[in-house]
Amino acid sequence: MPFLGLRDEQPPEVRLLQVGPNAFQLLEGFRFQRPPGSSPRILTVPAHDLTGLPIGANQTDLASVPWFLWWFVSSYGQHTKAALLHDHLLTDPAFDRIEADLVFREALTDSGVSWVRRWVMWAGVTIGTMWDQRRLQAVLLFVHLVLVLGLAGMWLVDIDPGFLPIGRVPGWWVLVVASTGVVWGMLWPWSVAAAVLLGPPTVLVGMAVAVVYAVELLGSVVSSIRGDGFEMPKSVPYRHDRDQT
Repeated sequence: MPFLGLRDEQPPEVRLLQVGPNAFQLLEGFRFQRPPGSSPRILTVPAHDLTGLPIGANQTDLASVPWFLWWFVSSYGQHTKAALLHDHLLTDPAFDRIEADLVFREALTDSGVSWVRRWVMWAGVTIGTMWDQRRLQAVLLFVHLVLVLGLAGMWLVDIDPGFLPIGRVPGWWVLVVASTGVVWGMLWPWSVAAAVLLGPPTVLVGMAVAVVYAVELLGSVVSSIRGDGFEMPKSVPYRHDRDQT
């Protein structure tokens, strides 16, 4: 029973106060018990300060999932307590972001999140940490990922890109280039898997959002012509700004 209440050993109930369109404050804290040998073993997630402004670390948007991946992982669910724990650890000076990300993965496992989703979610926060602390490495990872997927696509459909001295892309080229991804450690295979599995449906979601935006824009134009005023539709689903009340 890794997640515990503050005053007993029972599973905690997550009670939230909505303070914005996508922002909440935790009304009652809880604890997380890490695996044996971890230090510290017990972590405490405190409640937010309801007397203070709900900005910065004094509020949460739960799981910070990009809108175009909401079809795969929602902002809340089995992973809610793990997301709240991760949010808190990112503000705890005793933890660096890398360790906070590892604790997040532990918490996802103990929350019963399926292995595919928890590893993709862990890869996502790890890439975020890489972007925050080692931006050049994050850019190189992205370029490498695009290169491997591009070569694999050209090999599968037997395309001659025209700029390679060997003509059509052979399969061994794809394997050689992909194998260089070992420099990214465990993050590499999960980044590739996420791109392959999530890429096509995410593109379809983006196309659907574009169609909805076009329809809303047309409706705003018609409304303006009728004299009811013009309202520019939002290009993506609305997210609450962490620094605004």
